[in-house]
Amino acid sequence: MSKCLVLFVEGDTEVEFYKQVVANARKLHPAGRFDTNIEYRNVRGVGGFKSIALRKFTKEIKPKYGDDCEFTIVLCSDTDVFDFAPKPPIKWDEVKKDLANSGAAKVIHVQAKRSI
Repeated sequence: MSKCLVLFVEGDTEVEFYKQVVANARKLHPAGRFDTNIEYRNVRGVGGFKSIALRKFTKEIKPKYGDDCEFTIVLCSDTDVFDFAPKPPIKWDEVKKDLANSGAAKVIHVQAKRSI
């Protein structure tokens, strides 16, 4: 079974940032590469994690790799939009549950304390 890492991010800047993080990790890896397929998807704002991430996962990514892939999904968000909000606009547990029910083996939430 192959491995697939899917990073959902808020914007174009974050896509480039996480591509550099992965590139630097590859430089440190003895083989210079990973045995994992990596996909980056922009959900265009924090609100996109609820609907766009699930849709992109089920309609674009899963069909591309098929049932032979073990998916790890990383939800990369900034926390600055939540600092002054009375209640968070996203129910992260629901997002994680929906992705897991759609075939993700693991869902990780990475929160940046400062915007990129």
